Amino acid sequence: MKRRYALHPMEFAIGETEQFYSEMAAKGWFLEKRGAWFSRFRRGEPAAMRYRVELADLRFLDPDHGLPEEQISVYEECGWKYVTGHGLFHIFSSPADSDAPEFYTDPRQQALVLRGLRRSYVSSWILLIVIFAVNTLFYFSFGSRTFGNWWGSWYHVFVSDTGIVLTLAAMLFWGLFSLFYGNIRIGQLYRRLRKGIPMDHTPRRRNWFYKGIRLMSACAVVYSLTVMGFQYLGAYRGDMPEVSDGPYLTLEKLGVEGERHSYFTNGPSGLRYEKGLLSENWYTNEQVYQPQKEDIVWLYQDVYRLRRPQMADSFVESLMWDSAWSSSPADYTRLNDSRFDGVWSGRNEMIVQSGDTVWVFTYYEMETAFSREDLLQAVAERQLK
Repeated sequence: MKRRYALHPMEFAIGETEQFYSEMAAKGWFLEKRGAWFSRFRRGEPAAMRYRVELADLRFLDPDHGLPEEQISVYEECGWKYVTGHGLFHIFSSPADSDAPEFYTDPRQQALVLRGLRRSYVSSWILLIVIFAVNTLFYFSFGSRTFGNWWGSWYHVFVSDTGIVLTLAAMLFWGLFSLFYGNIRIGQLYRRLRKGIPMDHTPRRRNWFYKGIRLMSACAVVYSLTVMGFQYLGAYRGDMPEVSDGPYLTLEKLGVEGERHSYFTNGPSGLRYEKGLLSENWYTNEQVYQPQKEDIVWLYQDVYRLRRPQMADSFVESLMWDSAWSSSPADYTRLNDSRFDGVWSGRNEMIVQSGDTVWVFTYYEMETAFSREDLLQAVAERQLK
């Protein structure tokens, strides 16, 4: 193996970065390219090397953040070889026994260079706040969108597609923690340099706290991606069966006779089944053409079998908030039916909850094809099987 990749320290850990590359060179791995998260190394004879980080100035709308050619030439004339750069970071190397001088004899001068990196962290916070504000404004600008709609959407996805929410949460936590911790570390380094304290190029502190948080976040991301992968790779997507093999219903069971039909806006009748961390999910889309009435009867079903029955009440409420037809639970009417734990009727929609199973039926002009009682009776019979 002539090349390898390794996770390098983050930008705020300048001294640790320099030491990391020196330790890799002592093992026979020499820095070739630095990326956002990983560095690429090439194989060679182990050697004692010094590495130094130089920071480019943060210039507005300049994605390259390159060092001036004149500055690179001066460093190389002094015995430093330019290796690679990424963003504001630029790496130089020199044999450990060479007489190449340090870039800065006065730490206060180096503190001035550090301001660009400090501004990049501040810019990241500002960008994050702007994105959050714009997305919030965009979301709540649609009609009567409220915090309840936001909560309903996220809780609905959390139960039915848990891996997605866990992945986003782990990545968001890692990003916010890195920004916060990076601001603290850069601020500490800047103040030391301003006081005339030289940078430590071989720090003994290994930042176990930060590394522990990074490892925990990486494990969380891997776990959540695994959960998401098992759910989607193990899902079934195909034609709607003639006979139900799950808790969902068929139009034939509701007394609707005719041929399966492919409606141009809904596509062919189909079934999608997924098994997630917190629920099993069945999503059906069925259309039947009735020649005698020259009409198409269609029915959508979202059926969720929850792993934790105690989540049912909150989940039903989230479905009401997240409905495409209604804006809040206030738009639903609760029906009295002793066969179920709860039945709610809304516009073109009905939600039924029994134990750990929740049905969401979406239809159009239901009364022309089957009655509400037909639907509830079919659900009652289905759950007895």
